[in-house]
Amino acid sequence: MWCITEYNEAETMELFKEEGREEGLEQGRKEGREAGFLVWLIAIVQRKVAKSKELKEIADELETEEAEIRPIYDTVLKCGAEAPVEEVLKILKSEQDGTVHR
Repeated sequence: MWCITEYNEAETMELFKEEGREEGLEQGRKEGREAGFLVWLIAIVQRKVAKSKELKEIADELETEEAEIRPIYDTVLKCGAEAPVEEVLKILKSEQDGTVHR
């Protein structure tokens, strides 16, 4: 026995659009939190490098592994502790992506 129900294509499409919108918003929030944390971490590492602290000491103070902050530390050393955080972030991302920064 078959049961045929009424199907409203416009209503169904609207539901799919709303689900997609919600997924997109959540993904955007997640990426924003991650980017905000990275900006904060770069700023902290810059301040510690400006105080002539070495990688091991910074990692100890942040209670993290050296390997986790090494890319940031190395990029801050290249750019200088006074470089704008956005510049450090741009170079860091380009190095992670394998692109060349100019």
